[in-house]
Amino acid sequence: MKSKFFNNPLCPLSVKTSGNSESEKKAENILNSEITERKIKSGIDVVFRTENFESNDYFEIEKSGDSRIIKAKTVRGFIYGIGLLLRKTRVTSGKVCLVREISGKYRPYKKVRGHQCGYRPLPNTYDAWSYSDYERYLLEMMYFGANTFEDSLRDGKSNELMKYDEDDFLVKISEICDGLDMNVSIWYPNDEKETLEDGIKDREKVFSEMKRIDFYFPPGGDPGKLDAVEFIRRTEIYGKILKKYHPGAKVYPSAQSPDGPGGKWAIDFIDGINSSKVIDGYVYGPNWALPCHELRERIDKKYPMRFYPDITHSLRCEYPVHFTDPDRDYSFDACLSREASDPRPQEYRELFDMVQNYSEGSVSYSEGVHDDVNKFVYSDMDFYGKIRLRDTLSDYSRLFFPGADEERLSEDIEGQELSWVGDPEINPVINAVYNDLRRELENHPELNSNWRYMMLLFRSACDKYIKLRKTDENDIITDAVKNFELGGEIGFGEKEDFSFLRNEIFEIGDKLNKLIGIQLDVENQKGAGWERGCVLDTVDSPVSNLDYYKSKISEYPSDREKTERLFNIRKRGGDEFYFSFALQNLDELNVKQSPYYYIEPLSDMPEYRGKLPVEMSKIYDHYSLKFKTGGLTEETGYKLCLNIKPRYRQAVKDFTVKVNGAVIYSGKQYGGTINKDFNRYYGNENFEMHEYNIPSDLIKNGCVEIEIGEPLVGIQVSEIFILKME
Repeated sequence: MKSKFFNNPLCPLSVKTSGNSESEKKAENILNSEITERKIKSGIDVVFRTENFESNDYFEIEKSGDSRIIKAKTVRGFIYGIGLLLRKTRVTSGKVCLVREISGKYRPYKKVRGHQCGYRPLPNTYDAWSYSDYERYLLEMMYFGANTFEDSLRDGKSNELMKYDEDDFLVKISEICDGLDMNVSIWYPNDEKETLEDGIKDREKVFSEMKRIDFYFPPGGDPGKLDAVEFIRRTEIYGKILKKYHPGAKVYPSAQSPDGPGGKWAIDFIDGINSSKVIDGYVYGPNWALPCHELRERIDKKYPMRFYPDITHSLRCEYPVHFTDPDRDYSFDACLSREASDPRPQEYRELFDMVQNYSEGSVSYSEGVHDDVNKFVYSDMDFYGKIRLRDTLSDYSRLFFPGADEERLSEDIEGQELSWVGDPEINPVINAVYNDLRRELENHPELNSNWRYMMLLFRSACDKYIKLRKTDENDIITDAVKNFELGGEIGFGEKEDFSFLRNEIFEIGDKLNKLIGIQLDVENQKGAGWERGCVLDTVDSPVSNLDYYKSKISEYPSDREKTERLFNIRKRGGDEFYFSFALQNLDELNVKQSPYYYIEPLSDMPEYRGKLPVEMSKIYDHYSLKFKTGGLTEETGYKLCLNIKPRYRQAVKDFTVKVNGAVIYSGKQYGGTINKDFNRYYGNENFEMHEYNIPSDLIKNGCVEIEIGEPLVGIQVSEIFILKME
């Protein structure tokens, strides 16, 4: 769709300044570089003019004939104006036009807007970057309103990809940020392994050498296990050193408790913040001491809260895919693991809305460029507030894929979020997005060298590969089971050859490594580990029970009875109950689980690949589990069967199982009767099937409400059965 501005007369694109300030010259150079990069030949006349605005974050754009005058106090505001201009500019055959009028006054919605892009071994991209790579990425983040870069330091590790010493990098990156007038935040742990004297010495060195520091963020935990009183004490000591060298810098410790939610750590942290004259605010992030609302309610409002959202991980994190009910299909968990390319604009809009009324903004956690779309979506929300996601994604496409069909590509980006909805076998979006991206690449072959575009294509190729494999393997299983039921031999057909798509995935992966330094495997590209974005190491993980069935049947090749049980053990009659956390939605338990439960996928872990039935590939981990069901036969006794992953290192002493309010078991872990045959033939050696008798007189009109709990360390359950007594 073309806006009414599209047909406006075009004029030669030139860049002029009204003075000789350094900020204007810097802005002029930046825009001229973009003009050259985008091969723009005609378009809009631009003038930069310095104004003494109240904030460096403010900028204005004034229309004067066919010209646009960008006004700002420093280069930061000019960069915001350049970013908005480029975002709203369509490029066609070297000519440009505005898709929407951009004149107006711009004031950011949130004060703090940034991302942690730490130079350390764990991220799957940043460790391979040069200073120029960083500077370019910082500039691009500013195009969407970011004003803060955060480095994570004192990781204590390095790898062969890193070009610079950590301390040298800190000095240089602070200079680069200062040249862009971008705030610098440092994530700097208070580690109990470090003495206070050593900590003072180290911070004196770091703080004195860095040209610019605006925020100091010591995490309360992850890492670190100091009690809250000592943590606050050290934070204040280090904060005084910081302010000696950077008087305007702010100290923001995080409420990330090493002892879990609530308890003494949380109370001492709150008391320490409220009485501090050194600390300026606090950070709310993963492993929180208390929920966001309660922290904000109990900490004096003079200490603002900064949000620390994890926008980079897909699982085993605070905000996994579909975080209100983590139900991404196990096959995606298995093959894409924790740090695949993951555009999730709608989910992060939901997260933004949940927290925005409590925070002064955010600096997100990031492990590389696989979350690139999410960074720009989040910065756009922090700057402009309740924006239309369609506008953000269209802007992203126009800015980074000039000349391509931005409307189609913005839909394809959102299509990648929708590709993870439901069962890939029946998700039509997967093929549609892949085909769209392939078609656009044919029309614009220059996109072959565009890393952002190739990242999108890589993800779509992976999604399609998973869809094809899962469909094929489940067809093979269906045919084998039917043949067996009709008296045929035990056997499975051959898998279809999808090497054409697999080869494409690996070719794109190699190209991405060369283009942006992203590490997609451990052996060749030197990734930090298989779950650190190394999709090439996980993409062939099992997506069905096919390999598991083959392995189990090989243990008893002639035993038809065991094979029949293997195929049918999880099929229940109408007067029985079965639930798999991997295959079913939690709503089917008919009880809203108490907050903050955790779903842990196992299917991507090397020790479980192909060694678990898919029904056991996710674990519910919490202190309690409740569910209701009906349709049971009252005069018949039942047994409740829980497929549990024991916590062998914990002494569980207060495990309780209740049925309709009556206790049927209370004691040590985990009681009942262990079904060893199930574990051996139909489960996994790392799990235990515990069975508890349910007397028939506890069943009320065929209904039961069951509550399972352990208040100390909780329980880990993968499956639930309610079966008739034999």
